[in-house]
Amino acid sequence: MAVNTKIPLDNNYQSYLRRAIADGGTYEAISTVQFIDQYNRLLAYNPSLLLFPSTKKAGFLYAVTPNTGSSNFTATRSSNSGSYLSSNGTVKFAVANEPRLAYTSGTPNQFKGLLIEPASTNWHLYSQTMGTNMVTFGTTQPTRSVAVDITSPEGVYNAAKVTGGSGSAGSWGIYYIIPQGILSGSSICGSVFAKAGSNGILSVNYANQTGTGTGTSYFNLSNGTTPTAGAKIEDWGNSWYRCIMAPFTLNANANASFNLGVYVAPTTSSTVWSTDFTGKTMYFYGIQLENYSFDTSLIPTAAVTASRSIDNVLSPFISSSTSQWTIFFDIEYQGDYAANTGDVNGSPLIWYFRRLNSTQVNFWNQNAQQSLGSFTFSPANSQKRFKCILSFNGSTVNTFINGTKTGNQITPTNLTPFQTLFSAGTNKIQFTKTDLMAAMDASHIVRFAATYGYQLDDQSSIFLTGL
Repeated sequence: MAVNTKIPLDNNYQSYLRRAIADGGTYEAISTVQFIDQYNRLLAYNPSLLLFPSTKKAGFLYAVTPNTGSSNFTATRSSNSGSYLSSNGTVKFAVANEPRLAYTSGTPNQFKGLLIEPASTNWHLYSQTMGTNMVTFGTTQPTRSVAVDITSPEGVYNAAKVTGGSGSAGSWGIYYIIPQGILSGSSICGSVFAKAGSNGILSVNYANQTGTGTGTSYFNLSNGTTPTAGAKIEDWGNSWYRCIMAPFTLNANANASFNLGVYVAPTTSSTVWSTDFTGKTMYFYGIQLENYSFDTSLIPTAAVTASRSIDNVLSPFISSSTSQWTIFFDIEYQGDYAANTGDVNGSPLIWYFRRLNSTQVNFWNQNAQQSLGSFTFSPANSQKRFKCILSFNGSTVNTFINGTKTGNQITPTNLTPFQTLFSAGTNKIQFTKTDLMAAMDASHIVRFAATYGYQLDDQSSIFLTGL
């Protein structure tokens, strides 16, 4: 197919921005260097629908093409507790149904795309300031206060400051009693934002009622590293790190404690104390306990627990005069194992893009219970971003991931839903975390999505070699 490779970004993209603003929406001031090549490549193939999620308002995400209100994606998330990292590097909280357009952490931060997450609950109370439900511990009792000398990741003065008592001590810090039965027997992910004051070593620990630890993760806040297998540490800028401990399972028979401990020089197997802790400090913010083996965005709490509902972004009806079609999407996983449900609904056809394990992803047709092609990648690359195409020529389906054809051509068991996918005019594309196949996990970012009313003959050319 002949392709116009000189489509100017200004005319198309600026018109898209003007439409969003006129409708009361907002837009992200993004450097075009980040996306212009992929944007132009997708637009050059004359898409029937093109989503580059960079403009929004509560309940809507605006599509670039067609540049009319009929192309708006609907966005639902019934709770007000959805957080995300904004363009100025601070944590923001979206209102109900507001799409979250997120940025990378660290300095400098760059635009990522549309954040999609599962529902979750934060079981830890007073998550921001570590209120009176958290008890101080240590041979010489530390003190806890609201920090007035540094701002939290929100950019305001609502972090907790913990200061060591006089003299030498073993460990010291603050802890939270987890009531018996709340999460007993569940796989739990604990996380907290922490910043070094005059101490830079943090231990996050789960212990049963007798104080015997069943899981401890160490974090070095001076250099942003962790020696603990299964733990993660993320740079959130201004020397704040989100410390995510290795998953653990709660003791079902007793109360438990969730401990934030300050140490001098811990290893993965022992702790050495050799420094006077008098006046030593560390800062905390956004502590979270979730009923998952992975972390999600911060859910703020006060005197009671709080929940965030599932993200659900749904396209308008897609229609075409032909039974041939192509679907493209570009997503990036936030966790190690995940599934994006790119559901095309309104007909019997439901398809999924899912990560099977640490080295393989595939497409799956729920209706026919058959794989539409798999893709294996090197685990050494830790690949989490995938540009994907499903292309149907009227009888067979081709799948491509990152420019490489996956598997063989598939002749679906039931051709009807494939043939009527666009022509029926009742189908939609959905990005959410509901997965009928399995309980898959982790959050993901949607960077682009596009549909075409024909089969692309040169599918691999729509990809850029760099991810």
